[in-house]
Amino acid sequence: MKPKPLSKFAIARSGARLERVIAAFARAAKHPRNPETAHNLRVAIRRFQQCLEMFDGLFVPKPLAKLRKKLRKLMNLCAAKRDYDVGLEVLAQAGLPPHHSVAMKFRQRQDSGSRALARHLAKRSSDEEGDRWRKKLRTAKRMAGAWDWAAGVAENAKAALPRLAGEFFAEGDSAVASRGDHEILHQFRLKAKSFRYALEVFAPAYGAGLKSHLEELRELQDRMGQIHDCVVVLDLPEMDAMAIRAVRRL
Repeated sequence: MKPKPLSKFAIARSGARLERVIAAFARAAKHPRNPETAHNLRVAIRRFQQCLEMFDGLFVPKPLAKLRKKLRKLMNLCAAKRDYDVGLEVLAQAGLPPHHSVAMKFRQRQDSGSRALARHLAKRSSDEEGDRWRKKLRTAKRMAGAWDWAAGVAENAKAALPRLAGEFFAEGDSAVASRGDHEILHQFRLKAKSFRYALEVFAPAYGAGLKSHLEELRELQDRMGQIHDCVVVLDLPEMDAMAIRAVRRL
């Protein structure tokens, strides 16, 4: 039996990830003040963007660029709210009481970000927006890029993913050698995230054996994410000396 060509596989995986973005958009529109809905929408967008970056040359560029612009705006609105969602969690973990002045300022900013996100999401229904986004994901007549679109999925994966793995481990070595440099660790965290999302795209080609590696990557991401959350909170303008000391200890 002839293997499924990469082009059909990539179209299906990209489409599936777009559907997750649309579903997350609908949930966030329904519950804009819930910290998890904004976070889940950001994650869904990032996973979809990873697909688009990986399969560059598969879709018609102009409508895709418009879709990316819309999703970037949505990501920025989610991020503005998410910083203070995370900030309140970090302050609580650091032992600051809910009535501390910084926590109260964070809640005000969180509320402002929630209202801005809610206004944006309310401009169009998720069904209307979803239909617009689907129409912008059009397959190019002449597919470009580095992939062999006519070849099988496994063949392409074997050619590309070992290179991504090599880049991931090289950045990991740099992060270890940096001995706690937050910026280098953040870059490694981003690499870990993109590598994991890439592996998830090709999971059907690798089978169940990939699951344990994805769990390891997720755990690594979570650990680095906790450090990054503290760094982000330390940079927020509402922080005072007491809050800074508490978060640094954390």
